[in-house]
This record gives sequence, structure tokens and C-alpha cells, in this order.
Amino acid sequence: MSNITRRSLVAAVGLGALGLVGCSEQDGQTTGDQGKNEPGAPSVEVTESGFSSPHMGFATAWAVARNTSDAYAVEMPQIEITAFDSDDAVIGSDTQPLTLHTNLTAVPGQTFAVASIFDVGEGSIARIEARAIAPEEGDFFEWEGDVPTFEVTSTSETSDEVLGVSASGMVSNGFSNAADVQVVAILRDGDGNGVDAAFGWSDGVAAGGSGSFEVHFTQAADFATADYYALAEYQE
Repeated sequence: MSNITRRSLVAAVGLGALGLVGCSEQDGQTTGDQGKNEPGAPSVEVTESGFSSPHMGFATAWAVARNTSDAYAVEMPQIEITAFDSDDAVIGSDTQPLTLHTNLTAVPGQTFAVASIFDVGEGSIARIEARAIAPEEGDFFEWEGDVPTFEVTSTSETSDEVLGVSASGMVSNGFSNAADVQVVAILRDGDGNGVDAAFGWSDGVAAGGSGSFEVHFTQAADFATADYYALAEYQE
């Protein structure tokens, strides 16, 4: 099973300035400045972001990101999501994953996702900015050995006009330690556009084993498919 070795590495440059760099497939879904890294330091890149329609005063925003390094793992890869209303006023800003789970680790090349719920009152989200916060020294380390995988299988989604959409499945733990695994699910329409997102946990998944999870969405969105992204807690 995989092993890691920590090294003292040059610190990555801190937070990059917020700024728009392009739109995703839906209007209002944007990625922000991805931050700057010293040569050799790993980089986390936001590849997609989106948000849902409001439901009972709340809306969900999400981002899909990737650890672009093929040599380094990143602990607590942080994605900051800022939501704006139609007047371009900030509704709120949130950084995920929550720092409560300090050992969530993106292994080399891993794609993962985050999701945040915003209180929009009687309004709605008009656009978002999502950016990766550049990893700092101590937040990344060289990975040695095979890169583990975290597979999501046996998934199913159910929709109810009152209770909304729920999804469930199994997620594998590729680490050599028992781990809590976070799963983010993104519902997509027939064109592949995201319409809602939610996250859940599978707790204490045995090393090399699998555990069940459930996620519950804020609304009964019309959707055609669902994508699932896993991120697990690594412990030495």
C-alpha cells in the first residue's frame, strides 16, 4: 500500500486575487484566479463551478477541482466560493472542505468537488466565483508508491416533489488507513449542465474497503444524470 514522505519544501505563494478568468457552460458560473505557486509546488485548479435555483430561501453552489501534480498530495485542498446577487452584491463566501476535517487529502492527479449552501432569502444567486487557494508549505508532500483510487459505485437517485432528491451508493477507500470519506454528488441535465449539488459522508471506511453513503439535495430538481466525487482523510 502507498506510503508518503514529508519534505520541507519552498512555501507556495498565498492567496491569489479574486478575478474572473472565464465562464463554464452556464452563464454566471465562473472560476476565479487560481493562485500562484512556486516552481515545483503542487497546484489545485478549479475546472467547473455552478449553482442551483433557490428553494425555500437557500441555494447551493459547487466547484469541481483537480490536483494537477503527478508527484505531490495536497492536504485540505481549499476552494473558496463567493456568490453574488443580480445587483452584483456579495450574498456570501465560503471555503470548503470544512477545516474540521483537517486530513482530507487530494492525491496526485485526483479530481474532487466541494459544495456550499447559501442563504439567499427571497433572492437568488446570479453568479459565483470559485477559486483554489494555493497550498502553503506544510500543506503538501511527496507521494511515494502507487496512487490510490476512490471509486463510487452502486449509485442510485430518487426524486420526490416534497422531499427533494436523495442519492446513495458505495465508496471505496484506497488509503492504507481507515478513513472518513466525503462524497459530493452533482446532478446534471440532459446537456451535462449541473443543476444541483450536495455532499455526504461514509465514516470509518476500512483500509482497502468500501462504505455506504447518502446525500440529500435542497430541491426536487429535474436531472438526467449524476456525477460523484470522493475525498478521503489520510492518516500516517
